[in-house]
Amino acid sequence: MLDPAPASQTDVADMLTPDFVVIDVETACSRVSSICQVGIVGFRDGREIFEYETLVDPRDEFNMFNTRIHGITEQHVTGKPCFGDIHGIVDGHLSGRTTVAHSYFDKGRTRRGVPYP
Repeated sequence: MLDPAPASQTDVADMLTPDFVVIDVETACSRVSSICQVGIVGFRDGREIFEYETLVDPRDEFNMFNTRIHGITEQHVTGKPCFGDIHGIVDGHLSGRTTVAHSYFDKGRTRRGVPYP
């Protein structure tokens, strides 16, 4: 039996390129700039192919209303990167890809930092 031909670099890249990505963000308070967590998942052919999640120091106050929703406190984000530090990573996962936001809230929060296609 013959071994199958090895996949080309283009074939491998296509297998790793998601059909779409899903983003979910949490905020510390009502301000758009107060992102305290980002989660992104990429899907190809109906299967998850990558996941990125990080806590983010919003450098802002935490409102108890928001903390009750997501459970993230100022202590959780102490020493974590700010959004400017992870912008390139987030942009790399979203740029040129079909992006699905968990809600309009999430899309509005991230749209200002990372333009959607």
